[in-house]
Amino acid sequence: MKIIYKKRDENCFDIVIDNHNLGNPVGQVYRNLGEGVKWKIQCYFYPLLDDAENLDDKYFDSVKAARILVSAWERLKAAQMFIDTKEYDITELFGTD
Repeated sequence: MKIIYKKRDENCFDIVIDNHNLGNPVGQVYRNLGEGVKWKIQCYFYPLLDDAENLDDKYFDSVKAARILVSAWERLKAAQMFIDTKEYDITELFGTD
């Protein structure tokens, strides 16, 4: 999988995953120089709760931040594939008398 960085300016990159999400960015990594040199992540999707802490952290490197973003997107897609392919029995959802 190839991660593409589309530069918006010196302190902000849109993150695109090659051959995924129709070429649309899955999020961006950015830094506010007034707050320091650490990079932050902004998702363009609703991540899983397990990834929330990693996505809220700050990183010294834009590449590390982008990898965290892409891994969260991959886990979300894997979870969606599992939900879409699982067949549910009504008793699993509501139980039996």
